[in-house]
Amino acid sequence: MVGYVESVGASDAGIYVGQTDNAIIRNSRAAFNVVGFEIENVRGGGYVDNLSECNTGGFLVYDLDGLTRYDSRTRMYRNTSRNNNTCNFAEPGSIVSNVPRGTGMLTMGYDKIDIFDNTFEDNGTAGIVYTSYKLFGVPGDRRMDLYSEGVHIWNNTFKNNGNDLPSPDFASRRS
Repeated sequence: MVGYVESVGASDAGIYVGQTDNAIIRNSRAAFNVVGFEIENVRGGGYVDNLSECNTGGFLVYDLDGLTRYDSRTRMYRNTSRNNNTCNFAEPGSIVSNVPRGTGMLTMGYDKIDIFDNTFEDNGTAGIVYTSYKLFGVPGDRRMDLYSEGVHIWNNTFKNNGNDLPSPDFASRRS
C-alpha cells in the first residue's frame, strides 16, 4: 500500500504502481505532473481518498502492451480529480505523452473497474475518458484485450468538465 505521499512535477506519473497484485494508493496528493496517479497492469488495485490537481491527467488505469501480466479488478472511490489542465510535457513516444490535457481520469484496455463516490471538476477535456487501446495504436501483443470491459461508473460528482477541449491536430490526421 502507498499512502500519505505527495508528488509534484514528474514528467510521467507522479504516483505509480505497476505489475503487481493488490496495490492500493491512499490519502495521497499529486500536482503538476503529466499524470497524477497511475495503475498499470495491476491485479487488485485501488485508489482511495486521493487528490489529483493541476496535472495533465488526473488518474490513469490501463494495461501496458508486451508485459507478462495483465489486469483484473481496480476500485476507485472517494477521490477528487480537479483542474487537471496542465500542458503535457512527457517524453514523446511514451503512453503518457498521449494523455490529453484536461483529463480527470483515463482508462483503456483494463477490465473490471469500479469508479464511485469521486468528484471530477474543472477538467477541460473530460471528467472520465473511457477508450480503447487503439487510441494509442494497436499493441504488438496479441494476447492483450484492446477494450475495457466490466467498467462500472456510479454515484460520482461531475462539475464543469469538458469546457476547454484541445484544438484538433489536422497535421497528423490520416486520409
